[in-house]
Amino acid sequence: MPALYIGGIGGIGKSTLAAKLLDRPGADLDATLVIRCNELLMPVESLAKLAHFWQAQGLDKHAEAAALLMDSRHDPADALERFRESLEIKRRIEDESGVADSLGELGKLLRNAGQMREAIAAFTEALGIFQRQGSSKMGISLSMLGEIHERQGEYAAALEKYQQVRLIYQQAMPTNLPIIERKIARVREKMGG
Repeated sequence: MPALYIGGIGGIGKSTLAAKLLDRPGADLDATLVIRCNELLMPVESLAKLAHFWQAQGLDKHAEAAALLMDSRHDPADALERFRESLEIKRRIEDESGVADSLGELGKLLRNAGQMREAIAAFTEALGIFQRQGSSKMGISLSMLGEIHERQGEYAAALEKYQQVRLIYQQAMPTNLPIIERKIARVREKMGG
């Protein structure tokens, strides 16, 4: 099923654009699902809404995936195991992009579980793959590494990572610049100016 994702900071007209697209003559849509930004503060509810939508469209495999993600929010150990299994499969089939993406997701779970050393290893390996590919996704890995350094009070290391992200975002993802600028300002403030 084709999908359209509209994202961005609040107040730029995403909802207005979506409404205009839905009301456009000739828009032959089988179904629509809208999850508003404020709902992302409640990820389990959003995933439940998504699973229900997919199930109603007869896309049971997608509904199962959303249900698995919901369950992983409640059972982090199970989620870690499943992402490790997914990572191994992607390594076996030599899906380098898939490996990098899985490492990034695994890194987030490890970070949230307080396993910082393992999270750093996952993000660093993903970063290496993204760098070899010349992918702008390296900015995500660098940002995650910066967040870990910041949480650990390693502000100079965090600032260095965030500044590298800023260079990437200036070229590849300028809409994300305000986010990284806030992180840089926050770290500089923690460093005393």
